[in-house]
This record gives sequence, C-alpha cells and structure tokens, in this order.
Amino acid sequence: MMGTVAYYVNQEKKEALLALIERLGLSAEELRPADLKKKMDEILEERGRGKELPPKSPLGEIFPTKAGDSDVPPLYRMPEALLFCGVEDKVLDAFLAGYKKAGLQPIADKAVITPTNRGWTLYQLLTEIRKEHDAMG
Repeated sequence: MMGTVAYYVNQEKKEALLALIERLGLSAEELRPADLKKKMDEILEERGRGKELPPKSPLGEIFPTKAGDSDVPPLYRMPEALLFCGVEDKVLDAFLAGYKKAGLQPIADKAVITPTNRGWTLYQLLTEIRKEHDAMG
C-alpha cells in the first residue's frame, strides 16, 4: 500500500501533478466542490481508498461539531488542496521534493489524513488548514 493523494488543482498543474503521483506509485483521487459536505472517510471509502485510512481516533469525535460547522457558505470558492492518505513519510518527502523540482506553483492547503481529521468534512478540513496558516502568520 503506497497511499493516495486527493487533490483539487487548476488545469495547468493537473498533468504534471498526476505524472508525479504515478511516478511515485501513489493513487490519485480528484476532489470536487460537491465533496465539500462529505466527511473525508466517506470520500475515500466511496472511491475504494478506505483501506488506506488511518484507524478512527479512540477518543471519538475530537473536532467539536455544532450545527452549521460543515455548512459551506454560499459563494465559497474551494482552494487548491493536496491531501495525503496512507502515504509513508519518505514517500511524502519524495513527493514534496518532486513537486518543487517540477517547478509547480506552491499549494498552501496540504494535510495528511489522520485518525482525528478523517471524520471531518472536506470543508472543515480546509477551514482548519486555513486557520493554522493564519495562526502561523
């Protein structure tokens, strides 16, 4: 099991990104705006990638969800994103190095699917990534 890269990128990057993913022996899953309200484990399981998901957190639902947390605001524009599921650290490092070497424009919203965030909606995950970036300045 090498892992999956779930991605949402502009068309100019797509061909080079898919070539890199294939070269590293990873699977690719294109994300769509229609996925924003779905939980990450639902997205990956429905596309046959569930076996690559980390086990669920033994602590249960850590991310506090309240009514409206996963509601996607009107006119929300999904950002470019790369999400790594079941990708070993050395392969992730090779991916990031290959991405940079290919001269592709950076994508700020990147995350590894973890026992905690696998149960978040794609929208919640992207929102949390953005909050982390903002907090780091």
